[in-house]
Amino acid sequence: MRFLYPIIFIFILGTLQAQEEQKILPRFSIRAHIGIPKVTSSRAFRTSFLGLYDCNASVNVRLFSNFHIGVGYKNALMKAQDYFKQKNIYTKMQVHNGFLNIGYDRFYAENSYATFSINAGYSFNKYTNVVPKSDTLIRSTPPQFTTSFLEPTIGFYYLVEDNFAIGAHISYTYSMARFDPSIPYMDKWLGYQSYSNNWNMSWLSFGFGFYYGLVRKK
Repeated sequence: MRFLYPIIFIFILGTLQAQEEQKILPRFSIRAHIGIPKVTSSRAFRTSFLGLYDCNASVNVRLFSNFHIGVGYKNALMKAQDYFKQKNIYTKMQVHNGFLNIGYDRFYAENSYATFSINAGYSFNKYTNVVPKSDTLIRSTPPQFTTSFLEPTIGFYYLVEDNFAIGAHISYTYSMARFDPSIPYMDKWLGYQSYSNNWNMSWLSFGFGFYYGLVRKK
């Protein structure tokens, strides 16, 4: 949670000068990002999982100036930490998110710009390769849960062409749910009483992205 406020602050700061004359990007666009997530928040979640990848793609429409809104899909994958693998437990957490986003692109040079956006939506999370400590502990309910999430993102891009840009980004995914080790049966393999679990699940993601503006061929 402590990472959420600075990123939102930078987002707001970046849009304060939106009234200045800016280079205008195409009205419709496709945006995508891929990065490596670093689990933050509760110690219980950090002790259990390590991030493998975090990616998303969205279709967007520019409303005015360089403000845009869009709809997209996000997928992330976490794997069990080494402690569990030493016990032949290779549990993974699959994250499937659908989201709406709002953002602003601000040029700071002729072909370079920063993008500030916030994604928010529905999150479906599923654990795979779960290992109950005994057959008597197997539940009839599947090891999964649903929640909502918020994800502010900041990126810096360079226009290779008028409608195509590549760059780097940082995002912070904040889930509205706390980590529950009993869902993937991990609570039977590790004494979680020693690990704080006061914060919701979240992770930082560092990676690359691209922008493609949809324009009519002349």
